[in-house]
Amino acid sequence: GTATVTVGTGCSWTATSSNPNWLSTSSTGSGNGTVNYTVAANTGTNSRTGTIAAGGQAFNVTQAGTSPPPATLPLVTAVSAASYQAGGAPDSLLSVFGSGLAKSMQAGKPGDSGEWPQSIGGISLEINGRPAPLVFVSPTQINCLVPGNTELGSATLNVKSEGVVIATGKVQISNTLPGLFSSSGTGSGPAAALNAVTYAPAPFQAQTPEIASDDKRTRIALFGTGIRYAGNPSHTPNTNVARNLGITAADASGKSLALSVEYAGPAPGFAGLDQVNVVLPAEAHQDTTITVKVTAGTTSNAVTLALRQSGIVVTPTDSDSFAISGTQGQFTVGADRKVYTVRNAGASAVTLRVRTPAWLSAVPATAEIADRKSVV
Repeated sequence: GTATVTVGTGCSWTATSSNPNWLSTSSTGSGNGTVNYTVAANTGTNSRTGTIAAGGQAFNVTQAGTSPPPATLPLVTAVSAASYQAGGAPDSLLSVFGSGLAKSMQAGKPGDSGEWPQSIGGISLEINGRPAPLVFVSPTQINCLVPGNTELGSATLNVKSEGVVIATGKVQISNTLPGLFSSSGTGSGPAAALNAVTYAPAPFQAQTPEIASDDKRTRIALFGTGIRYAGNPSHTPNTNVARNLGITAADASGKSLALSVEYAGPAPGFAGLDQVNVVLPAEAHQDTTITVKVTAGTTSNAVTLALRQSGIVVTPTDSDSFAISGTQGQFTVGADRKVYTVRNAGASAVTLRVRTPAWLSAVPATAEIADRKSVV
């Protein structure tokens, strides 16, 4: 910088600094003149003032402090609330993990139409600036619903306490991120699933007698999230996306079981919860556990379903016959589609041997075979 010195003609002067370690000058002159000075960078946060004297005059130089760097906010991570895979999807349930997110554990209370609150105990969460409905908050975890209009791609998360941001992070939003809930809430092990007709939990039998129609194959409702928009990028509401969903199932030996999907979409009564209804095939009649995954863009986590032996067991005995046994049940044999019912009041199973069946499937009963009777 510069300063002007005004003195009498012929009066010599030399400029000096009161703080030469950061305010320096080497100007000299005679009569009126100019003082040149330099100022070193102020690395402190406080301002400082130095003085330059020349020709009986003093000039104060004040330098501002350096602005403190912005406080570093704690970071959060976000995953599917079902599978714990990183990322999220519009109208899906998301788990956000961090520290110091809330003072205590509190659950949200849905409104009359099922909507979740946008704040619990003063804690709120924004995704790309939009309030996310909250299911649950705690010091280390927040469960929320990703707003349906959230843009695909990298999204910004801001956790707020009384309107002040206390933590931040990023999450990748995709059109779908299929995840299946487990009954333990860990994303693995037995599935969160019910018989879709009787609402009974596992184990599941191949048939459900309570089904009113002739097709008594058991329907199982699997519950998940991030599934409802499979093949539906325009997000048409209440759409059955079953035909856009892939599903695989296999037992412990790796043998595949063909499951068909009748319904995939929103589950009623719980925002963000999806439901996948699968049909058990007739051959799913043995005591076993199968591992199930669904695919919609990406593949979900694996969960298990326990199956229980049904009343009728069909076992090939040679090239042209089957042994059919059970305590009760229904079956069809032969090209004539003659129907038999096995009913056994005793403890021992009925065994029926039928030669050269063309096919076998469950149908309503029209004839009866008595306990322990054998027919060839």
